[in-house]
Amino acid sequence: MMETYRGVVKASQVDHMGHMSVQWYAAKFEDATWQFFAALGITPAYIRKEKMGMAALEQSIQYHAEVHAGDVLLVRSRALSCTDKVFKFVHEMVDALNGKAVATTQIVAVHFDLDKRRACVFPDTIKNQIQGLLDRQS
Repeated sequence: MMETYRGVVKASQVDHMGHMSVQWYAAKFEDATWQFFAALGITPAYIRKEKMGMAALEQSIQYHAEVHAGDVLLVRSRALSCTDKVFKFVHEMVDALNGKAVATTQIVAVHFDLDKRRACVFPDTIKNQIQGLLDRQS
């Protein structure tokens, strides 16, 4: 798995029950997603130049353990599958100090034409990057 996020749980991210609020799990997974995409060639420059990006179709999150202010987290990401237009991947959030999984999310995203506002085929360069990652993982 590729490390795509590392950070600390801030006191402002903790809810009234004393653990990190659900919205911050989603935000940290979102940060990991854009790091993952950039490693595959879907960079801000690519998005601006080609007017192509990614759009989420589906996301599920499983919470495994609470985290608190000061905890150091990291997210590791792995490709699951890719078709001409759809990319499925998973992020695993862990406590960086003990390696214990605290949450996982699985995401289904589509390559997206920003002008036409609909799904479109991945260019070969990006499809090859994703396929290479899938090959290395198997």
